[in-house]
Amino acid sequence: EFPSGEEIKRICHTIELARTEVNRFRTDLARELLSGIHSDVERIEGTVAWVLYSLALAETFAASDDPAAKGFFEDALGRMNQVPDVPPDLKSHIHEDYGKYLFRLGYRSKARLQFEAAKKVAAEQGRLEDSARMTLRLINIELELDKDPQLTSFKNMKNSALERGETHQAQLAAWHQYWGSIEAKRHAMKFGRDENVASKEYFAALFRSIGK
Repeated sequence: EFPSGEEIKRICHTIELARTEVNRFRTDLARELLSGIHSDVERIEGTVAWVLYSLALAETFAASDDPAAKGFFEDALGRMNQVPDVPPDLKSHIHEDYGKYLFRLGYRSKARLQFEAAKKVAAEQGRLEDSARMTLRLINIELELDKDPQLTSFKNMKNSALERGETHQAQLAAWHQYWGSIEAKRHAMKFGRDENVASKEYFAALFRSIGK
């Protein structure tokens, strides 16, 4: 028998409680909460809550560096693709969280695929800040894969932005402006690389100029 509306609300509430516990670094409690509703979730197959349950499991295991997280992320993606009415923000959230997990494990190319998928969903919805955040993640990956010395500049930009509370859109604008300024130098150089990096102070000044 399919659960009632009230039962589904209870399931969703428990899932959100578990995700809150993950954010508080109490993963054991999160696992306990999710384990307690496992049989109930199996009865709501094909619903958004069914998808969200897998994501919550993935987040819980990822937070404790349990390798089982990968399987749960794949399960969440599989369920997401089976349910037609999954909200776009949940789709992008699944892709982004899985990408972050893969990135942390060192799987840069696989993480890139997830961030590209998250960006596509965000862009289609006109969510500019989310799209900019994904673009920044992709830039970071490209710089790492290329072993580009400008990765240090990128990290300095991110640190400056964090201190100043800049939006991801402002960060992206600053990076594009900086990157454009060094492209001409790169083309003129024999090896196409500029070993000089920009400091946090440089980006703080750039953020101020963009904000004017």
